[in-house]
Amino acid sequence: MQTFKSKISLILVLIAVMAISAAAQPPMDGPKAKEKIAELKKIKLLEILSLDEETSVKFLSKYTVIEKKIGEKKMMLDKAAEELHEALKKSASKDEIAEKTQKMIQLQQEFQKEAMDSRLSMKSVLNDVEFAKFIVFEHKFRQEFAKLMFERMRERRGQK
Repeated sequence: MQTFKSKISLILVLIAVMAISAAAQPPMDGPKAKEKIAELKKIKLLEILSLDEETSVKFLSKYTVIEKKIGEKKMMLDKAAEELHEALKKSASKDEIAEKTQKMIQLQQEFQKEAMDSRLSMKSVLNDVEFAKFIVFEHKFRQEFAKLMFERMRERRGQK
């Protein structure tokens, strides 16, 4: 158990060093940035949940799979949104727009269902308190991350 906590502490120190060095570099775009954010999210979740080693392994394994599924659904939804946007820009027929709108609505429903089902599946790995912490974290992560990024952008521009 102690070696696991030592590993987590080492990982957190490495992330802090990475974050400090990243702050001095221009912002990343694309898959590399998304990958780093996903890794930071996992580490923050482990920190918040304070899981034992065995549960952490199970959690990370399952969490990685569900995040991949949700990500795939999100990509499909983003593609449908772009297709609908393009159809609107080129003044496509009402039928084409209606078809693309319906497709997007269907994909939104599938995305939301996948996200909810995946989150609920974590109950099999976490106890009630851990699951509650997980749900709150998932709910707040995007807004907290967006707020942090906005603050960093303001600081870079000298607008404290």
